[in-house]
Amino acid sequence: MTLSSVRLSHDALSARVDDMVGLGVAGKAFAIAELLVSRDYPVQMSEIVQVSGIPKPSAHRLINFLAECGYAQRHPVLTGYIPGKNLFLLAHQVLSNRTGSRPQTIHLERLVARVNETVNVGALIGNYVVYHDRVEASWPLGLHFEAGSKVPMHCTSIGKLMLALNTKSDVEVLLGKTDLQRYTQNTTTNSPDLLRELEKIKSQDFSVDDQEFMDGVCCIAVPLRTSNGRVFAGMAISAPEARLSRNELEKLLPELRQTAHAYVLELESQKHG
Repeated sequence: MTLSSVRLSHDALSARVDDMVGLGVAGKAFAIAELLVSRDYPVQMSEIVQVSGIPKPSAHRLINFLAECGYAQRHPVLTGYIPGKNLFLLAHQVLSNRTGSRPQTIHLERLVARVNETVNVGALIGNYVVYHDRVEASWPLGLHFEAGSKVPMHCTSIGKLMLALNTKSDVEVLLGKTDLQRYTQNTTTNSPDLLRELEKIKSQDFSVDDQEFMDGVCCIAVPLRTSNGRVFAGMAISAPEARLSRNELEKLLPELRQTAHAYVLELESQKHG
């Protein structure tokens, strides 16, 4: 990420925050929420006050209000605030809402047409992966997960990928409060082994679920990164092992990465359009 891109991103955020702060109490609350979402670290009260211009007592009341609504929360280890669970859920509901146009989904449809296997997009919410976009392959017998479906994080390709690209402290907190349940004989059920695998995933920048969540099903996932390098979700291809083995799935990595890049560009063009 270049200095100029950081400056442009900061200037755009500052302009939106200034606009929202001028819209009364609700605008100030949304301004703080947007600030939390824009940062990849816990935001301290001093930064909220500095960026928004909201007086500190008012900022405290607003952040407490957002926390009560589930739109903000204190970081469990570090000092500062991060987006809350309900804010993530709201984002996923917006992305999965089918009443409006979703031009980014056409990129999933094109990939499915080429590989004839299911492609999905999901992100980590709490200790689960929640799907917010999915296109099914045309096979008569398949796995049908709707947008909004939850799957475990420790034995799915997107879940392990999101863990691997998270901070070590956050991963330790998540694993400390998660039951690493066994789903198949390939499921990793102890933290030391999983942490070793996460290091490998981080270095290779993709993740594989080799029949770890469901017998006979393999998946491969790559990150969705914004233009400033922030990972917000993962994109995965899933297929029966009888059709595509792990090695055969890995051969699809270039196409999967290309689709992930196009998907993010489409989302960003909508944001700035």
